[in-house]
Amino acid sequence: MVKQICFDYEHYAALSELPEPDRRLVAEAEQASASAHAAYSHFRVGAAARLRSGRILRGSNFESEVFPAGLCAERSLLFYAQA
Repeated sequence: MVKQICFDYEHYAALSELPEPDRRLVAEAEQASASAHAAYSHFRVGAAARLRSGRILRGSNFESEVFPAGLCAERSLLFYAQA
């Protein structure tokens, strides 16, 4: 059985073209990347999600000394949301 997922999206050529709530979400993700622990890859990643209530949650990646094991920013955000 073949399943298919389709979705519509809009393409923006510049961050300034995004609606203000989405620009804020990008800014929150950028701020979250500042708290990332990327001692091995040096690739800091931040993630942000807006809840239905309007509250914004953030997460960042965390690398461990057994690299590449660690937590990605999106997973950290979801763990925080569940806490």
